[in-house]
Order: sequence, then C-alpha cells, then structure tokens
Amino acid sequence: MKEKPIKPTIKPVSMKHGRKIIQIAYGVSNAFEHTAGEMETESGLFALCDDGSLWKLVCFDLPSRKGNEWVKLVDIPQD
Repeated sequence: MKEKPIKPTIKPVSMKHGRKIIQIAYGVSNAFEHTAGEMETESGLFALCDDGSLWKLVCFDLPSRKGNEWVKLVDIPQD
C-alpha cells in the first residue's frame, strides 16, 4: 500500500509577504550625569522579527526626519 505524503501544518516563513514581529520588548535605562547632577532617562521599544533582525522604534525630531520610525540594529556577530 502506498502512503500519502504528509503536508506540514505550519507554513514556512516567506519574506515575500514581509517580515513579522515575533517578540516585542520595552526597556528603560537611567544614566546619572555627575558634573551636571542630573538624571537622564532613555527608553525604547524593541522588536525581534522572524528573519532574525532586531529593530528599535525611534522618534525623530530633526529637520530632515520627523516622527516615529523603525531603525534596524546592527547584526550580532556570528564568529
């Protein structure tokens, strides 16, 4: 008797349809400026995508760039 081939239940990731977020995180860091005696706080929204890339949502307030924009972070070395 010939067996029927089994079809996968999960479709493979295709970049034809664009990358998708698989994990999202929000982080806050504080840095104290000793000379000025002030606390600087920076926060960010990060996204890990199905293609392995890591992104940060940045809010620009520059003459050439305004508003929110996802910026790709540098790839982690594989050596």
